[in-house]
Amino acid sequence: MSEWYVTQTRVTAEKGRIRGIEVVLTKPASKRATRRMVQRMNAIGIENLHLCPPNLKRYRRLVREQNKRRIAARDLTVAEVAEIFSETQA
Repeated sequence: MSEWYVTQTRVTAEKGRIRGIEVVLTKPASKRATRRMVQRMNAIGIENLHLCPPNLKRYRRLVREQNKRRIAARDLTVAEVAEIFSETQA
């Protein structure tokens, strides 16, 4: 049985640059279960979803990049977080 998974593309503008990030939303599962999950996510309003075919190398790369971003975001100090919030409020 092949292992399909769901990803979401997020596009942001940072410092005048366009940045696209692909985030894995589900663990690999059967095609039927994964297609049903995409339907549920669309029903609750999640946009830019992709049903990805089995490709273990790509899946692992996406998860590795995602973990790096999560760890980098976790290392922020309280002062840096306050600065970010003040920028978004202005």
